[in-house]
Parts: sequence; C-alpha cells; structure tokens
Amino acid sequence: MMKKIIMTLSLFSLMVSAASALEIDEKLTGRLLKVSNSKKTVLVNRGLEDGLVVGDHAKFFLTTGVIARGELVKASPTRSVWALYRIVDSDQVFPEKVISLKISSPLKTTDDPTRVLTPDATDMQVRLTRGDDSSLGVESEMVAERTDLSPDERDDMGTLSKTPLQKEVFDESGMSYERTLEVFGLLHFNNFSTSSDLGTNGTSTGQLANIDFSLGLEKYMKYDRRSFLSNLSVAIFLHNSSVQSNSVQGSQIQNSITEYGGMVNYHFNRPPLTFNTPVYFATFGLGVGKASDTVSTDTVAAQSEATVNGTANFLFLGVGAKYFTKEGFGGRAILDYYTRSESYQYEDGENYTKKVAGPRFMVGLAYRW
Repeated sequence: MMKKIIMTLSLFSLMVSAASALEIDEKLTGRLLKVSNSKKTVLVNRGLEDGLVVGDHAKFFLTTGVIARGELVKASPTRSVWALYRIVDSDQVFPEKVISLKISSPLKTTDDPTRVLTPDATDMQVRLTRGDDSSLGVESEMVAERTDLSPDERDDMGTLSKTPLQKEVFDESGMSYERTLEVFGLLHFNNFSTSSDLGTNGTSTGQLANIDFSLGLEKYMKYDRRSFLSNLSVAIFLHNSSVQSNSVQGSQIQNSITEYGGMVNYHFNRPPLTFNTPVYFATFGLGVGKASDTVSTDTVAAQSEATVNGTANFLFLGVGAKYFTKEGFGGRAILDYYTRSESYQYEDGENYTKKVAGPRFMVGLAYRW
C-alpha cells in the first residue's frame, strides 16, 4: 500500500514538473549559492518549482555575455545542482553571484530512443533531493553523444562524470562589490639600523627595534575584469613612532616621528573585493613627517633638556596578504622594507641627518563597508 502511495506521489510530481518545465530559450534569474573549488559544480537557488528539471541544459550569462554552460544533474523544489562543462569567464563564477539562466537544447545525435540525450518529459525521471546521498555526475555515454561540444568541453564533461558530487569541495568565497572603503589599524614590529651624520662631530651608527602603530583608510576600485585598475587600491595613513631610552647616569633620550603618507596596493592572485579567501598583494608607499629629538638630564648635580625639531621623508616596498569575511571584518599582514631620512637644524645653523632603514612586519585588523 505504501509503495503505491509513493509511486502515485512520484508520478504526480513528475507530471507537475513536466507541465511547468521551462521551454527552450526561456530565461530565469538566480543566484549561485555555492561553487566548488574546481568551479565545475554550482548550487543555484532555483529548482523544480521554477520549472527546472533534471537534464536541462542552460547558458549562464550576465549583461556582458555568457560566462558558463552547464547541465542540471540534481534538483529539489527550490535548489538545483549544475555541472558546468564550459566556463567562459571563471572570474564571474563565485558564491552569491546573481546570474541569468537561458535554457538551451543539446544536439540530438542519434535515432536510438535509448540513447537520446533529451528524453520526452513523460519518460524523464525527476530526482527530488532531500540529502546528499546520491553520487550524481554527468553520464559518460552522454559525453560521447555530444557532437556539439569542442574537445575541451568533452574533456571537462568526462572529468565531471567520474567525480561524485558529494566529493566536491565547495568554495565559500565571493565578492562584495559594494564594500569599496576600508579602515585598518596596524601594529609595526621594526628591526632597523640607523646612521647619523653629526656634522663636525662625526658620524654614529646603531640599531632600532621597537613596536609602533598606524591607522589608515583604503579605497578599492570598481570591479571590471577587463581593467587593470580593478586590481589596484589606494590608501592614506597616519603613523606614529616614539622611542625612549634611559641611562643609569640619569640621561634620557626620546625620538618621536609622526608620518603622513599614501600607498598603492596591487592584488595579484584574486580580485581585491573577494571575501572568505586570502588575497595577496604588493605594496608601495611614501610620505613625509615631523620629527623631534629630545635629550634630558636629571641628576642631583644638574637638570637640563634640549629638544630639536626636524622633518622626515620615507618610502617602503613590500608584500602582504588580506582576508575578509562576507560581513566586512578582516585583517592583513605585511612584510616590507622601510627607509626614512630625518633632517634637523640646530640653532647654530648646523644640520644633522639621520637615516633609518630595515625590514618590518605589520599585522592588524580592518573593516570594509
């Protein structure tokens, strides 16, 4: 009795799906919910209720053109899994991407009804997915019958036919087109060497290892896969550094730097607006600043303090990595080479210069909106 009920319900579902199935060239707007790491399997937020049936072929397209072509291999009332056998623009295939589907017809290449690629709707077996128990792929004999495919497309479909869908690893990354502004804060771990030109008093060298902090605002370009500028971002920042040391003889030396600058970042492995995956970049920056150098003595015998103010200019070059979530929270790490020149003029008219250079490692948090 139960078996008859199940068969009746299945037949009813089949008839409803067949009756509402989309016609060739009909279009449907959807969204890619998940994309496998290979980008050959995608989950779309459209299913049987929208007129899709297992075996449908469709072109995935945007206003700029077709980005992929695939076949529906698994379906539920509100979801569908598609095997992409031709990817035209892989940069546009990522989670949360809004796309349009245009139903297309596969080429019929045989008169044998047992080998027809698109069987009649009454013979079509619609599979309702309520779990991930099925190992569904693209049938290998279907690949053999597809004479409208290029050799590359045949290879792609052949690979998919050997890969059970539940073994696909889905990529949760995507792109936030609207989040093009970012505020960030960085901790700097410095390991510098210093050299000073003291005029008639000769020269001196030393080491400087300290931790300081910077704040910045970064702007990302509007994404366009055809434009080199899409991989660039520009930023302005404020950096403050203060180093203080004390002598057992009572002397105290304090060197303070406040820098203002800008930088350009080039993102080379993925578009910079990508989330849920690391994005690597090269960075270059420069700027100017204010410097002050104070020497004070506080002993029983004497108390004195001398401060001299100066200017500074700097530049740096490095590489880094960023990671952001879909909600806009993230962080970054940077390793660069930094060089700074400080110039001081004393009351007697003599100029002193100081050069600071070396590697630094920076790590911090950021937010995009």
